[in-house]
Amino acid sequence: MATLKYPNRVPPGGWFYVQPDTGFSQRHGTLVGLVLIIVEHRKANNLEGADYKSVRADIENQICERLRGKRSLWTFCEGLKIKEPPPGGGYAMLPVSGVRAVQAVAPSPVPRVTAFSADTGTTSTTAPAPAKKRSCPTCGRRKSST
Repeated sequence: MATLKYPNRVPPGGWFYVQPDTGFSQRHGTLVGLVLIIVEHRKANNLEGADYKSVRADIENQICERLRGKRSLWTFCEGLKIKEPPPGGGYAMLPVSGVRAVQAVAPSPVPRVTAFSADTGTTSTTAPAPAKKRSCPTCGRRKSST
């Protein structure tokens, strides 16, 4: 079950919970206030788990599930089950100003970087540019530059 890393920080979308059994939805300014409202709702409707601990766990889990697939998930939640890396190795995720660069962990003869844009859902692969040959302005010999 997922939990919030920092329960005093307001998650994206605020403190919001929908009771699955009844469809009752509630928004509140604090986590504690939201928990108390849902406890009272569960008691009034004779629903299971009408105690503070189980309601808080359900709220935290629902908030983290709502954030699944969003960048802020890793900032606010922990304890989520994530997919296993593909066979043959994993990937290193590097946050780069709104774009995540993914580089294969396995060594390759030419280092390549694959970038994934969360906004557009597209990937692009780049390879380093080959060294250009230039002529020396003094003697005219060709030099390799990096």
